[in-house]
Amino acid sequence: MSKSEAYYTTFGVYLIHGHNFVADFLWGGVFNFRHKMDEPSLIPFSFMAVLVVFAGCSIIELLRLFINQKIVGLYNRIKKCSL
Repeated sequence: MSKSEAYYTTFGVYLIHGHNFVADFLWGGVFNFRHKMDEPSLIPFSFMAVLVVFAGCSIIELLRLFINQKIVGLYNRIKKCSL
């Protein structure tokens, strides 16, 4: 992965998990911290949640970048053929 792909992926992760629907789904549903507030496992659970969310959002963003590159390449070939 190049440096620019890492930048785009990190920004994509920020945008994905910052969306209201996704944030409610992740932090209110999948990783519900309310029942863990008084448990000693809160800190390891939090680190695990952050890593899982970052990895999942990174995969989604890399797929989006890959599909976008294929679409742009196809568009450029079609545009070149029609000229």
